[in-house]
Amino acid sequence: MEHVSAHAQLNPVVAKKDYARDDKGRFVWQRNSGGKAIGKVLVPRLDENGKQVYDHKFKWTMEELMGLLRDQIIERYVAEVFGHSRPSSTNPYKW
Repeated sequence: MEHVSAHAQLNPVVAKKDYARDDKGRFVWQRNSGGKAIGKVLVPRLDENGKQVYDHKFKWTMEELMGLLRDQIIERYVAEVFGHSRPSSTNPYKW
């Protein structure tokens, strides 16, 4: 997984976002002209100083990887090597 973190084009820095919540802790929904909910509203994630948080798009910590099964780690590695967005698309390449 090191090759993805090493190259800036493979792992770009993006602004982190969270779902907006109201005073009661419920999600805020975006609605169309008919009043039907079409999606949750995203807002920028802010740090303690009120500045927007940026981080790498793909980031695996050691704790996350150690919590996965061996087959899941292999699927994620093969998916990243072949550049596909989902592990199921690389099933023909697995051993």
